[in-house]
Amino acid sequence: MKNILIIIVIGSLINFYIVNPAHSYELIKEWVPIKIDQNETDDGSVIHFPKNVIFKSEYVRMVFVGQIKNDSSIPYLIFSVNTCVDCDENRRIVILKAEKDILKDTIRLNYPTEPGNINSFGPDSEIIYRVRMFFGNCTAGHKEAAVWFISSKQEDGKWKDTVLIAEEKDNKLVSYYASSPIHKFGDTISLMNEGKCVEVPGQDITEGP
Repeated sequence: MKNILIIIVIGSLINFYIVNPAHSYELIKEWVPIKIDQNETDDGSVIHFPKNVIFKSEYVRMVFVGQIKNDSSIPYLIFSVNTCVDCDENRRIVILKAEKDILKDTIRLNYPTEPGNINSFGPDSEIIYRVRMFFGNCTAGHKEAAVWFISSKQEDGKWKDTVLIAEEKDNKLVSYYASSPIHKFGDTISLMNEGKCVEVPGQDITEGP
């Protein structure tokens, strides 16, 4: 059975989901935004959830990406964001936690986190990062997590592969680079095909000046 591409439009931004109808990954519906008020200023955003639950965030141009489930009823929420409206910055992934009426940062993720091919800036632009991102139960031996497979081009022209993982440990979200043996990309694809995790589709972007 083929995958279905669902496109959700929020303001001028588009959020993509890949859903496998045979093994669809289920999000916690109560924590999927139904509307995001996008202010065209740096005053942040207002995120509306079902049952008239409303949270604020300092980020702008927010697009909901997914969740990292945990032992509580409130998952960590993954968004693609900007920190300012009129500035030359690349979008980035943040993982937020609902506290009172604010969605707060949990950890600071190292660049790059936005999935896709990232090109260098300038007339001799070339791909310098290839990033694939997943969330769910995507690595053997781990609970729910967000996982990035990152290939970075080195000065000698060779590519270096790293795996970044964000998951909850001791009731706290942590991020780290996986040590040897490195997680196999093919294993994550198999788990995705079983409906246990979801890939966040990427796009080609260019680094800011």
